[in-house]
Amino acid sequence: MTQEPNLLNESEKNHKLKKENQFKKIKIILMVFVFAFLTYFAFQVLPVTLSPVEGKAKSAQELDIQVMTDGILKQSYVRNSQEVKSGDILFQFENHDLELEVLSAIQSKEIITNELAMLQKEKSLMLRRAESARVLYENGVISKRDLEGQELETAATKDRFETRAKAAEQASLILTLLEARKDMLSVKAPFDGIFLGDVEPRIDTLFKRGVKLGVLFNRKEFYFEAYITEEELNRVKVGDRAKVSFNTKRGVFVGEISEKDARVEETTVKIYRTKYVSRILIRLINPPFDLVPGLRGYVRFKPNISLMVQSEEVMK
Repeated sequence: MTQEPNLLNESEKNHKLKKENQFKKIKIILMVFVFAFLTYFAFQVLPVTLSPVEGKAKSAQELDIQVMTDGILKQSYVRNSQEVKSGDILFQFENHDLELEVLSAIQSKEIITNELAMLQKEKSLMLRRAESARVLYENGVISKRDLEGQELETAATKDRFETRAKAAEQASLILTLLEARKDMLSVKAPFDGIFLGDVEPRIDTLFKRGVKLGVLFNRKEFYFEAYITEEELNRVKVGDRAKVSFNTKRGVFVGEISEKDARVEETTVKIYRTKYVSRILIRLINPPFDLVPGLRGYVRFKPNISLMVQSEEVMK
């Protein structure tokens, strides 16, 4: 009689253990199924944009600082990574030939201005004489020939005045242009920002117009610029999230697609092989504090699922 409860307990334990084993088997089967589905989904549905795409950092406000007119660098007022304010002089150049041209233009303008002032007086005098001649002619004091002679002399004076007036305008324009070029010898910051560049070792060196001196940028907002294929472009949309990593920065930085450029550009992948790509901009939500324009890195996209399915249906 005492053995029957023990047998019942043993039977219940075996039954319970059997159920637990069945549950574990079902759980393992479900996990295997889920893993297999995710693997299939990754290889068959997810687009290639999940692979890293190379690109570079780009400030929302950045500008190449260039030499605006030929000159010899005499002074550098800015250092690499220095913060500057709008209107600050960054570099001072010197151009003796240009300075001589400005002086010559000033002298020419002064000469023409003086001549024009004298002609203005002569013109006023001749107009009064012509008016008097008409009155005398009407009263029979002088002949018509005398009147016509006075009128011709007045007209000639007016022509000389107009010619010198045009010359004065031309001289003023030339002087304005030369002074503008002279002002360009002082390279100034067009906006508040950080300057990147170092040309101080090249003091007393001749720089030609268009030579890059550095980059001025603002740290308030940064983007990541990349180029992707048309197929990849169709799988993402503005607002999709992305993760950006930089070659020389630790960590991953979150961003979102802010612009898709529909324009297609050609790029050479290998010799005799052309790849067609489109530009895309990712606004960085948490950029590193010391990020600078041009820093290379990679971006991974998190495409919109509905767009991916539509794209796969179109491809089929």
